[in-house]
Amino acid sequence: MKNYKIAASVIGISAILTACASIEGTISPMGGNQYKSFVSAEKKPEALSIASSDAKLTCKEEGNGKYVVVSQEVIKQEPKGIETGNKWLDKAIVIGTVGYGPNKEIRFEVTTTFTCQ
Repeated sequence: MKNYKIAASVIGISAILTACASIEGTISPMGGNQYKSFVSAEKKPEALSIASSDAKLTCKEEGNGKYVVVSQEVIKQEPKGIETGNKWLDKAIVIGTVGYGPNKEIRFEVTTTFTCQ
């Protein structure tokens, strides 16, 4: 009897998590059962994971959870550093801002074209 309660709890939790799934990036239909996804995140694995989850959810809503990636582009966006014209001052600024400011603003942008199958 105890195992049935555990199994029912696991099924209930997974149903709740599935119901809460939502698209986190931007999905645009391109026609011909093809879609373009755009995701931006602080870390590359996170951006790729979100892109995959969004594609699965989009295809699931279309009647099939399977998708095939047609193309994918990952761009690392880094803010430009401060340049004063003095190489020693520029180095001091970089050292002084490690962990702060522009160094924390790195983003990964993933653009994926996929089809649902």
